[in-house]
Amino acid sequence: MLDIHPSDRTSYLNMDMDIPRRAAEALLSSDDPAAAAKGLFELVSEQLGLDMFISYVVGDGGRALRLFSAAGISPAQEQSLRTLAFGETACGMVAERRVPLLLNDVPKSSDPAAASLRDLELLAYAGFPMICRGRMLGTLCFGSRRRTCLADHEVKLLATLSSYLSMAMERLELTRMAEQRAAELSKALNDKEKLLQQTNLLLKEVNHRVKNSLQMVVSLLEMQRTRLQDETATRALMEAGARVIALAQVHARLYQGGDVQQVDMDVYLRDLCEELRRSTGDGSRIEARGAPVRVATDLAIPVALIATELVMNSLKHAFLAGDGMIEVSFTTADAEAVLTVADDGCGLPATFDPKRSQGLGMRIVNSLTRQIGGRLSVGHPPRGSSFAVRFPLPVSISR
Repeated sequence: MLDIHPSDRTSYLNMDMDIPRRAAEALLSSDDPAAAAKGLFELVSEQLGLDMFISYVVGDGGRALRLFSAAGISPAQEQSLRTLAFGETACGMVAERRVPLLLNDVPKSSDPAAASLRDLELLAYAGFPMICRGRMLGTLCFGSRRRTCLADHEVKLLATLSSYLSMAMERLELTRMAEQRAAELSKALNDKEKLLQQTNLLLKEVNHRVKNSLQMVVSLLEMQRTRLQDETATRALMEAGARVIALAQVHARLYQGGDVQQVDMDVYLRDLCEELRRSTGDGSRIEARGAPVRVATDLAIPVALIATELVMNSLKHAFLAGDGMIEVSFTTADAEAVLTVADDGCGLPATFDPKRSQGLGMRIVNSLTRQIGGRLSVGHPPRGSSFAVRFPLPVSISR
C-alpha cells in the first residue's frame, strides 16, 4: 500500500473527498461497466491531468486481452489495440505480471513497456491489474501527455478506482450468471415454484456478495479515515462510509430474509441504526422503532439513505455539549408512510429552511425525498429538532 508523504498531504486533503464515494455508488449500481469506466476517467481526468485510459478484459479462454473501454486515443490506435496477448504492450505486461506498473518520464524510461507508451505520446503511465478473488478480470490503465510524474496519493486514488471497477465487473458477471441460470432452469423445469426457489437462492447469493463488496468499501474508507489528521477530511470519510453502510444493510437483509424483493423496515432500520452507532463511535444513543411493514427494495434504499443522512446530521450538529438521544421512527397510515428522525439536542433556528441548505447531507435528503415523491418538513419541539418525510407507500405489505 502506498503511503502519503507529508509534503503531499495538503494536495491530498484538497482532493475531492467525494470521488471514492461517487465512484463506488456509480459502479455498484451500474449495469454497464464499460460506460462506468469512462465515467471514472471523466471524474478524475482534469483533476489529475490525465489524457488517456484503456481498460481490457480477459478473453479467449483466459489467453488474451480484449479492449473493453477507452478514451483519449485515435480510432486507428483503438483498432490496433483491440486485442493483446499477455505481455504485449504495457497493458499486456500488467496482466502478465499481475502487479501495478508505474512509469514516470516515459520518454527517458528504459523499461521495455515504455516503447508502446511512447507510440501513444504519453509522458506518465499507471496500469493496474483488475483481480477479484484471485482471478484476473482485466486491466485498467491511465496515461498523461501533460505530466511527467504522478504523485503517490494520485496513484493510490487510481488504484482504489481500479479495485472498485473490479468489484463492479464481478457483480455484473454474477448477475449475468444468475440470469443465465434462471433461463436454464426455466427451460428445463416446468415447475414454477421450483424455478422461483432456485432464482431466489441465486439472487440471495448476489446480494450476499454485493453486501460483502460494499462492506469492503466501508473498511477501506475506515482505514483511510484513521490515518488522517484533518477533521474535515475525517468527517467526510465517516459520512461517506455511513452512506455505503445504508446500502450494505439493504443487501444484508435481502440475503438473510426469505424475500429478495421486499425488506422488513422495522428490522432494517433497527439494524441500520445499530451499525451507524457502532461505526461512528459516537456516545449518543440511536434508537429505532417502526411499523411491521415490508417495503419494496427500490423504495427501501432511498428511505434508508434519508434516515442515514438525518442521523449523521444530528450527530454532527445537535450535540455541541456532549452526547444525546436520536430516535428514528417509521409509521404508516392510509397508504402513506412517515419517516421521522428526532433528537434532543440544541435545536434548529426558527428560520431554518432545508430546501435552501447548502450542506451535502441536506441536499441528498432533498433529492431522495423528491425521488420517492415525498414531502420533507421540519419540527421545532421544546427540546431538540425533528425531520419528517411523508411519502406514498403503494407497494408495502403489512406482515
